[in-house]
Amino acid sequence: HIWTFGVRAIVVAITANLRRPSERLLNLPSVVDGIGLAIGVLQVVLVSSLAPLYLSADGDGDDASALRSAGAAVTAILALSLCVNGGVQVSFLNHWRFSHAYLADKSFFSTLVCSVSVLDASALNLVAQDEASVRAVKKAAT
Repeated sequence: HIWTFGVRAIVVAITANLRRPSERLLNLPSVVDGIGLAIGVLQVVLVSSLAPLYLSADGDGDDASALRSAGAAVTAILALSLCVNGGVQVSFLNHWRFSHAYLADKSFFSTLVCSVSVLDASALNLVAQDEASVRAVKKAAT
C-alpha cells in the first residue's frame, strides 16, 4: 500500500497542473513493442533474483568472494538502472507535451504504468497520447 499510494501521490503532484485534454486512456503498443516490454521487465526480474543468490554465498574461498563481488556489482547496476528509469519517468511526466488529464484523473492506472516503467522505461508508451511522444519514449528508453 505504501508503494502504491506513494507513487500515486508523486504522479498526481507532478501532473495535477498539467491539464492538457486526454485523447485516450491507454495507448496499446504494437505486438513487437509489447513483446519487447514483457521481455525487458522479465529480464530485470530475473537479474534481480540473482543478486540475493550471489550475495548469500557461503564460505571463505575465492569462489565465495567472487560471488559476493558479482552480487554487489549486480545490485549496483540494478540500483542505477532503477534510478535512471525513475528519472526518465519523472522527466516525461513533467513535460506538458507528454502529460495529460488522465494521468492525474486515473491515478491508479498511472501508478501501475509508473511502477512498471521503473523496470523498463518503454512502459510509458502505454500512456502516451501521440506518435511524437511514443518516439520520444522509445528514444529515451534505449
